[in-house]
Amino acid sequence: MLISPTSLKRPDWVQIWAGGWSILSCSHFAEEYSRLIKFGDKFFLPESIIIIRRGKSEGWARQSDRDAICAHLATEVENDSSRAIEICRHLKTEADKMRSFMKENEAKTMGEQLYNEFWDRLVSYYQPHINVKYVVDGLSPERLEKLLPCFEDARLYAENVLNQTERFMEAMAEKIGRKEKLPWQLVLCCVKEEIISYFQIKKLPARSVLEKRDALFGIFCDQRRYAVYAGKSAERLVKVILMIDEKNILRGMTAYSGKIRGVVRVVIDPARCERFDIGDVLVSGMTRPEFLPLMKKAAAFVTDSGGILSHAAIVARELKKPCVIGTRIATQVLEDGDIVEVDADLGIVRKIK
Repeated sequence: MLISPTSLKRPDWVQIWAGGWSILSCSHFAEEYSRLIKFGDKFFLPESIIIIRRGKSEGWARQSDRDAICAHLATEVENDSSRAIEICRHLKTEADKMRSFMKENEAKTMGEQLYNEFWDRLVSYYQPHINVKYVVDGLSPERLEKLLPCFEDARLYAENVLNQTERFMEAMAEKIGRKEKLPWQLVLCCVKEEIISYFQIKKLPARSVLEKRDALFGIFCDQRRYAVYAGKSAERLVKVILMIDEKNILRGMTAYSGKIRGVVRVVIDPARCERFDIGDVLVSGMTRPEFLPLMKKAAAFVTDSGGILSHAAIVARELKKPCVIGTRIATQVLEDGDIVEVDADLGIVRKIK
């Protein structure tokens, strides 16, 4: 479906996650958000946008929709705190099932049936993952203080599951790529309908099409519409959601308070980080366990996305380092070598020079 990017202008697009998920995985995520993952009578996100550049991806939602699902999920926990234990237990159970499924099937040749089983299994995992991640942002301070250790424990237990699912998809893409003489990264530039079609007729989109998508690709989904964007239309979509209101000031949410000045180091992949000195400010889309050596050296953390149970927030509390999460655009407006003041007391990052 063709939907003009300009028709998607909203006053409150906010980045809710960032990572290394492919176009193929994101083509599933977008539909899951608005059509498959449901809490009672409420779908997770009525509208969502996902942007993918060279294998790096970021998910966007409307702040009003994010706030609404946080409040909805928190209601039953506020009324009955024992529900927190049930929610956390559910996430751990589904994490174990997801890991077991991947281990049992990692050596098998992927076909349509196994592919569909994998994504059905992932949806079952993703629902409690979202519940634990977002319920905390809707809880009252008193209830949150009491229940935060339980939620942190569950998130840490399931920390690597989604990264492991992407490795599972990469292994599938490597096998297809060898057969079709394509880099596996380009195989993952297919959308879900194209991979399912490949299982049936053994034909992928042209290499030129996949290469164009790899440079920049966008997906929009709501409960009625689904649209994809590449090239200039994807660039217009990015402009729609990247609205900078104040020059040299980024606003986010405080994960741990404190105030420092330091040199920016933008890190997307810690394995490729060439320089990071003690006292630098770590800026990333979001952090993962492999960021921990850098986080121990950093004076503060700043992320595009994340909530109070994000990896960056949990580590910031453990290490007692200032942390501002959910800035939306830190990795896009800050550069290596910039001097910034991280005022986590106010949830603000100021570019000094």
